[in-house]
Amino acid sequence: MTPSEIITQEAQSHGKDPKILMHWINEHVRAHNAILLQHGDSVMMLKKIAPHQVELHLFTQDKPIALVGAVKDFYERIKKSGVRRVYGKADDPQVLKLAKIGGFNVVNSDRPQFNWMANVED
Repeated sequence: MTPSEIITQEAQSHGKDPKILMHWINEHVRAHNAILLQHGDSVMMLKKIAPHQVELHLFTQDKPIALVGAVKDFYERIKKSGVRRVYGKADDPQVLKLAKIGGFNVVNSDRPQFNWMANVED
């Protein structure tokens, strides 16, 4: 699947308008404020919020086992990028569990707009 297909299907499965989401993503990518990583049928958006700090957004159509592999791959790629802290919002405890299994050392966020963060360690 292409990143657009993955993001569109994810948006639709959550009752969101995929055109609005794709427009928002494209704006940030074009402005060089975000990049997309893909592994299998998963896409992770890294949106810069401060030097060496990014906000993460995960879009997936992967099965659970493949998704764990994708998150582990994303973590390794983020480590190599120079990013030192990641932030996210997750209402589902399974997302936090997945992040931990993938290598992220998840703790409560020090920024009020996010509910978790993780330092990225070499």
